[in-house]
Order: sequence, then structure tokens, then C-alpha cells
Amino acid sequence: MTQRGFGPWPRIYRPAEAGRRQCVQLAVLPWDALDTRAWGDAAELHPADLAHGPSA
Repeated sequence: MTQRGFGPWPRIYRPAEAGRRQCVQLAVLPWDALDTRAWGDAAELHPADLAHGPSA
């Protein structure tokens, strides 16, 4: 993790390889944060489907 700690959008990094590093970014949301006015039916999705994002 970064030295800034664990906030609402933390990033977790892998050790650098060949001068490049990879990370995953998390969204830490409060309960009922996916308001239907902005997110549509996102609150009804399975967590894995929500994390995957919209389909093409």
C-alpha cells in the first residue's frame, strides 16, 4: 500500500519488475452508497459483476 494509508480509494501494489509495477485499486463505499439516481440498478448486481464493470 502507499504511505498515505487506507482511504476511500486505496491502491495495493505488487513489487516492481523490470521497472514496472502493477496495482489494484479498491473502492471502499459506505452501505447504500450506490444511489439509483446515479448508479441505476448497480446496487442489485452481484459484487463480482459490479467490479467487472459494464459489458461491451
